[in-house]
Amino acid sequence: MADVVHQLSVLARRSAPPVAKLPNDIPANVEDVSGYEIQTLGMTLEAALQEIEQFCADTDHKSVENVNRPMYNRIMDVYQQLIASPDPVSMDFVESFSLIVLRFFDMLDQRVLCSTSVVANICASGTVAGKNYSFHHDIDMLLRTSSLQNTAPIHHWQTKWKETRRRQSKVLKSCLEEPEPFLRQMLNDINRSEAVALMKFAASTQLTP
Repeated sequence: MADVVHQLSVLARRSAPPVAKLPNDIPANVEDVSGYEIQTLGMTLEAALQEIEQFCADTDHKSVENVNRPMYNRIMDVYQQLIASPDPVSMDFVESFSLIVLRFFDMLDQRVLCSTSVVANICASGTVAGKNYSFHHDIDMLLRTSSLQNTAPIHHWQTKWKETRRRQSKVLKSCLEEPEPFLRQMLNDINRSEAVALMKFAASTQLTP
């Protein structure tokens, strides 16, 4: 399922109209990758990555299985290679990398603002893992189309991701089969009703028959 969603997202991005370039445009390079500004966020690439690291630290203890940290580690490995490069990096590559950083930042930012209940985190785990699946493939594509190294263990992510998803599914099934211990942690009936709705939705979208 995650693979299907990723393929659809790739097709959607490919169908987006390209940025127009004048015939005499000369491919630009980025001299200072760390200082490259992500205009949507109003911060440099380095500052955005520092914020992402804090997001990951804040959610580490809340997640049933933290799938964000491995993604952050891969992004940082690419970033470290870019700033260590003795040659200027192409603007196109930095823009592509920054887009991944931006999308990852937005996902983490939304997670921080959302409910932090145990049930909410369990139910959201599959959605977060699916988004990270897409991010991982985007990083794979960047590495394949560049001279950057992809031999570090953190870039062999598939096996660990699949194992994490199996554990997440097991926890979700446990929550669905015996919800009372989880629901007792809710503060009131409204929160419990929301938790039940979340569990039903997660069961219909994340668990295969």
